[in-house]
Amino acid sequence: MRRLTRPRQQTAWEIRYPLDKLAQNADETEWAAVLRGTSHVSVGTQDEAMAETGDEFAAEDADQLIASDRLQGQEILQESRQGTVLEQLEQRQELLGDAYPFEIDGNSLIYTPGDLPVYELLLGICQAPSLSAAPFCELPRLFENLSLLAGRGYLGPQARGYRTGWPRPKNVARFKTLIEDVKKQSGSYPSEWQWQHAEHLPEDPAPKFVKEDGLDVVVWRQWPDQRMGQLYLLGQCACGADWLKKDKELDLDDFKEWFRLPRTQPVRSFFTPRHAVDPILNHLARTAGLVFDRMRIVQALGEGHLASDRLNLAAQIVQGLDIAKQQLAA
Repeated sequence: MRRLTRPRQQTAWEIRYPLDKLAQNADETEWAAVLRGTSHVSVGTQDEAMAETGDEFAAEDADQLIASDRLQGQEILQESRQGTVLEQLEQRQELLGDAYPFEIDGNSLIYTPGDLPVYELLLGICQAPSLSAAPFCELPRLFENLSLLAGRGYLGPQARGYRTGWPRPKNVARFKTLIEDVKKQSGSYPSEWQWQHAEHLPEDPAPKFVKEDGLDVVVWRQWPDQRMGQLYLLGQCACGADWLKKDKELDLDDFKEWFRLPRTQPVRSFFTPRHAVDPILNHLARTAGLVFDRMRIVQALGEGHLASDRLNLAAQIVQGLDIAKQQLAA
């Protein structure tokens, strides 16, 4: 007798791309409002976007999910799509409060810019047609600076940081020099950040061999007594469309091949200008570490002790938003 089994329920991670597509639809609605002053939620729910999402779902999981699973996932999308964009906008408004630069009026979204367009810049980075071609190649570096600042905002007034991403100044272009400088800047504690490359690796690797090994920012909170054993965040920044594939790229074991990690186990951190919807955030919190998505970066950058830092970055933030807007002519 054939045994009947219930179809396996999909995990949120298995349908991460359709879920992320819903967040992108909300982004498109917000970006249209930034460019035009107002937009309608239908901007993010076009028929062609719906068709593309269904195709992505089928292509991504065809080898892993049985037909009933794929059908269930598509039904979830079809049933919730029209409400999801508005619901996500409302959730973002609830999360950020006055820091959310939009007002929701029925099915319309009205742009209400504040003093510093941090949210808009993060949104614009996600809309850029390229992050490697000029002038958009400036955006990832700017995002790393914002991520560094967000990490400091989260850890408090005693926090310090270092942008380790590529490209870097010539005096710290080589990975060994970079690690030695991180050691110096963070307190020069014995054994911490001590360069000790594995025998099968070069003593002083050139940038073509290793640039940053996935380490884009280092943030630490210093103890008032300045003794060793402080907390470190080791962060990776993921700006591109493939951000969901980078959750495990920052590997602390890889670093042990090059240098001694701090005595207190560092916290892996993951920075992205995108909105990690709750089901995706739930997974990333386990696989990627401490997650800073767009909502959390905006919140962290609003901390009072960062007032002078925000002022110093204000011109770059405005310039970065202008660069992101150039996509219309790209």
